[in-house]
Amino acid sequence: MKAFILSGGFGSKLREVVYNQPKILATIKGKAFLDHLFYLLKKNGFSEVVLGLGYLSGMVKDYVIQRPLYDMSVMFSVEPRPLGTAGALKNGEKFLDTTFFVVNGDTYLDTDYQKILEYHRQNKALITMVSAKNVYADGFGKVTASDSGHVEAFVTEKSEKTGDYAHAGIYVMEPAVLSLIPQGYNSSIEKDILPELIKQGNVFEYKCQEPFIDIGDAQGYILAQTKLER
Repeated sequence: MKAFILSGGFGSKLREVVYNQPKILATIKGKAFLDHLFYLLKKNGFSEVVLGLGYLSGMVKDYVIQRPLYDMSVMFSVEPRPLGTAGALKNGEKFLDTTFFVVNGDTYLDTDYQKILEYHRQNKALITMVSAKNVYADGFGKVTASDSGHVEAFVTEKSEKTGDYAHAGIYVMEPAVLSLIPQGYNSSIEKDILPELIKQGNVFEYKCQEPFIDIGDAQGYILAQTKLER
């Protein structure tokens, strides 16, 4: 399996607790968050990882090169300027020639990724969105789906918590999705790609029972210190 990790953002919401480094290198229980992610992916059978980098990309590359990589092939896709979540995928298109997972670089979800992939293939989806238990006081992006799993709506903005599940910042995608993304422009998966595909009925939701961890802000970073294993 292959994963594209979106890790090019500035991490501005985390700067009150993490200074002068990309958030994917934030220390959680003595290890960089990236190490926790790599271990999780390797445990779940991933053999290839593409790191989508931007802000302080050299620091991340140096960190990865100097450390063992859990026997996974790691590739770097560096944005020349901020391109947004969809633009980052387009920038790394040459690495994404088979079905792939997209994982936000501040998200950790310990679940069975093989089952997610099987669900995606059974439904012949272009995109599968992963929802998980929300253990936070605040809301996250919320997916509304039919009984058959077809996504009918997706509210992207964080708001007041409205349910037990939230989008976990993880997708499965087919390479065909990349043809919908303009080259070299700042664009968003959530705002520019998903709406049209949802209308076409090509997006499904996979709902898992495990909680996800999001270190994108100080609240999530502090929670991760108690939830993640060493």
